[in-house]
Amino acid sequence: MSSSAPFEFSSLTYTLDDVIAETEDTAANTDDPALRTAALDLDKLVESPELPSIFALACLFNVPLFLTNETGTMVALKRYHPPTPGLRDRESSMARIHKLLGQELRAHCFPALREHENICKLLFLGWEDTSLLPAAALELATFGTLDDALQDMRSYSSALTKAHITFDIVAGLNAIHQCGLVHGDVKPGNIIICEHPSRLVIAKISDLNGVAPSESYGKKQSFFWSPLWQAPEALQRENNIDWQLCDVYSLAMVLTTIWTTKGWIPPGGCFLDPLLEYDYKDDAYMQRIEAAKLLPDRFDGSMVKTACQSLEGANIPPNLPMKDIISLGLSAIASRRPPLTEIMSRYLSKFALECGRTMQLASSDR
Repeated sequence: MSSSAPFEFSSLTYTLDDVIAETEDTAANTDDPALRTAALDLDKLVESPELPSIFALACLFNVPLFLTNETGTMVALKRYHPPTPGLRDRESSMARIHKLLGQELRAHCFPALREHENICKLLFLGWEDTSLLPAAALELATFGTLDDALQDMRSYSSALTKAHITFDIVAGLNAIHQCGLVHGDVKPGNIIICEHPSRLVIAKISDLNGVAPSESYGKKQSFFWSPLWQAPEALQRENNIDWQLCDVYSLAMVLTTIWTTKGWIPPGGCFLDPLLEYDYKDDAYMQRIEAAKLLPDRFDGSMVKTACQSLEGANIPPNLPMKDIISLGLSAIASRRPPLTEIMSRYLSKFALECGRTMQLASSDR
């Protein structure tokens, strides 16, 4: 189940108004029941056939809403595209875009996510020219996405840098899960790499337009899957899927791709590519990968065994038990995968203690 998303990114220069950005009267901090009720009714707003009032939603959740052309702060501008005029399913396409906007705004409005260093920040919303759909200004990825930086990181980055990136990704996704949400499309292309004052680089989870509550994920919201990174139960469309554990599977694939010592990985590819005949036009490519995902963990050729073999010779710090994390996270049986809170506390606490990282936990409170 894959589809191209109706939006694009570009880097533009805009000025951020500190006075507006520092407003403190938010729905998250107020005791006004009307505001809290409005927050709960957000789903109804975005399901309306009419264009939802993004301005009202932005004011409600204290998202700065303005756009200027003056030279200032560099941002990544995410544009949503309206459907082509005359398109037969124009109404359903607009409804899907409304949902994407609502889902992304809701995710960014969780205080625990807005304040988390490993979550890409929404800076403001605004309109360009006569566009009916707003553009979302997100913090700029200094070094692009993890997919962009992967080859350089694998070849030239120190083991400590890759260990910090590993911690960043797990911590960011854990924050999303702690809010009772699912990301749904964890992959290198949805992780940005930014500058950090002391660690040089920091990874942040991005592309939150598919983030939704775990209990309803896959039922109501619009989302986009990348089959290559999906868990086997998602590819098989099984019933009663634990979507947070699907995120854990995708995460384990990403981490293996960072640490693998095997060969060259093409753009958009994963740790399996050096081991397979890679051809974008070859339908058998995904069939081979899906077959590997369905193999029992103990079998040769299973994802668990292949991933662990891919780490042979990797210079992994002794306080980072990557093989334990990956062998559990890539299990073909979802119930064997640990939740991210366990991965953080059991497998990353020693690294955090010795390397000065904070075990930052999110709260689901708005």
